[in-house]
Amino acid sequence: MYIYQDHATESENLQPCYPHLYEMIHLMKQALLFILSVRKTFFITRRILTENIILSFWPLTCNISRQYWAGYLLDAFQMNQNRKCERGANSMKRFSLVTVAVIMMFVMSVGISWGYEAQKTTGGLTVTLSAGSYPLVKGDNELSVKVTDGSGKAVTDAKISVRFLMPPMPGMAPMSSKIEAILKGDVYRFSANAAMEGTWKTEVTVVRPEKSPVTATFNLDAR
Repeated sequence: MYIYQDHATESENLQPCYPHLYEMIHLMKQALLFILSVRKTFFITRRILTENIILSFWPLTCNISRQYWAGYLLDAFQMNQNRKCERGANSMKRFSLVTVAVIMMFVMSVGISWGYEAQKTTGGLTVTLSAGSYPLVKGDNELSVKVTDGSGKAVTDAKISVRFLMPPMPGMAPMSSKIEAILKGDVYRFSANAAMEGTWKTEVTVVRPEKSPVTATFNLDAR
């Protein structure tokens, strides 16, 4: 779901939300952390056993030499283990990134679409445009408009007209259609036909009895 909010300007903000995907990534992260903890425990245990073996069987005839070489070997062993741990951690990070990328590619390949919702505040009214699937597809797309006043109450006594157009481009005839939205409950619904891929401008005009018309403009992408 994309959620847009804009109360003071004509800009649009985007926040993706797909809880099942985030839950899968969270579980994978926990599994990776568990694997790293097991590896760390194994390295620590092996280090303790190695230290005991070295200190037990080193020649006792030269205490100074024994301490020097034991310390040297233990330091070398520790450095080697640190390098292995770093390489393992880097490998795990690369594995995590690759896994996330694969999951995202899978989600995109199976055609899972995101919803769309954008808000514009103008003339004392908040106009919310929603689509069940986004980006739009070539052909018919079902959209809805909800209008609320300053107190948050839904406006149901208005006439909603929508102008759905492709901004003019060189060498291409203008494409535009005007649609009358139908009130269902407290939401005005309409169908818009995207004849081609690209950015379509959606101008929503709200006309209320004895009040000045209010227009909010949205940009929708079609793929």
